[in-house]
Amino acid sequence: MSVNHRIPVAGDRRDHTMDVTAGSPPGEILFVDDEEPIARLGQDLLDLLGFKAAAATSPCQALEWVRAEPGRFALLVVDLKMAEMNGLDLAAAIRQVRPDLPVILMSGLWDSNIIQELRAVKRVWSLSKPFTAKDLETTVRKALFS
Repeated sequence: MSVNHRIPVAGDRRDHTMDVTAGSPPGEILFVDDEEPIARLGQDLLDLLGFKAAAATSPCQALEWVRAEPGRFALLVVDLKMAEMNGLDLAAAIRQVRPDLPVILMSGLWDSNIIQELRAVKRVWSLSKPFTAKDLETTVRKALFS
């Protein structure tokens, strides 16, 4: 059986490579989505944008990586809705180890309860799916450098 996915990244075909030397993060960006094609695409897109990224396809895997090497990651980019654990819960668990880690939550649907929760948490940004490479770049830069 084969499965086809429509990858939720849209946009033009311009070169989105950027010079990150004037503000490179001190570590990798951890991109977490329980759909493997999306996780790999996120990693590849971040790499194309000039960042160093790692992709995890399970929240438990991401948490293990952060626990094993707390200083490895400069940013967490995570899907809000995953089967094993939602993105907010994963961010909270990771922040037990790295309280300073900025977080970008991705979702195609935002409800008012989630928006209220996000307002109460520091250093959390939202990114609506589908997003363009420029949307991702802008949100990553805000999370890393503001």
